[in-house]
Amino acid sequence: ALKTHYPQRFQISANPARQEITHHDNHTLLVLIRNPYDTLRSWSKLKNFQIDAPVINNFCNDWNNFIAYYENLQGNEKKFLTYESLMSNAEESCRKVCKHFGIGMNENFHNVDRQESIERTGPSSPYRSFIGDCGVLHDMSFFTDSHIQEIKNLCDKNLNTYFIDF
Repeated sequence: ALKTHYPQRFQISANPARQEITHHDNHTLLVLIRNPYDTLRSWSKLKNFQIDAPVINNFCNDWNNFIAYYENLQGNEKKFLTYESLMSNAEESCRKVCKHFGIGMNENFHNVDRQESIERTGPSSPYRSFIGDCGVLHDMSFFTDSHIQEIKNLCDKNLNTYFIDF
């Protein structure tokens, strides 16, 4: 399956072991969508590039195509979940995911904070430094007003469908 971050342009070639899902594969899918503002901000920091009009245009095109691909995929059972809902209410989101896949959820599961996540992760784990670095964007000052408007215009349909609060 593909990931939400620049799915068409970067992820297929980045990991050729990933299998593309096609119509009527009869898979049960969870499609995780992260809002475009957070995704662009995260990628620009991770990959160290400047956000400008061409980057926004390419990104929004890929982001919209990713969502449309899964919305239009026939013969597969799909559930769309936003990264933001997973971050803000992990326990409820995981219950919905488990129900979607028809599996039970561990009754001992509970929302954990950053410190508990760190304590659960082994000291030599390469993922330890990432715990708590991801999150929901609360500060739009990272973008210029024209960037915000351009992203809103290009991603409007999916923002209104999946991100009602934006």
